[in-house]
Amino acid sequence: MTINEENYRSSVFAFLNGAIELKQLEGGPIDQKDYADMLIQTEQRCDQFYEQAYRAKSRLFQRLHVEEDLDVNSLHDNLMFVATQMAMAMFESGVRYARSFPEGFGLIPPGTE
Repeated sequence: MTINEENYRSSVFAFLNGAIELKQLEGGPIDQKDYADMLIQTEQRCDQFYEQAYRAKSRLFQRLHVEEDLDVNSLHDNLMFVATQMAMAMFESGVRYARSFPEGFGLIPPGTE
């Protein structure tokens, strides 16, 4: 799949939450090794934090002597939603900032300004 600007942020988010593999992010800035390395490191940290949250959720179920709890699930799901919204807003902010200063982000080839 070739990534275009419209679906790029969703694709990056999908990679970071483990839904797709890095090789599915072909084209664009992902071809830059330092950017790919940063995404991989971020994804690994996200995996660690998610694992900790999942274990905490499981311990709460154990303490409550239940297999599921609406309040625990609501806390987890809503915090994931908040994180998603924040991530997308930060991504959009980065895009807007880069567009405001294209010469600083390699968006305008040198000598063509």
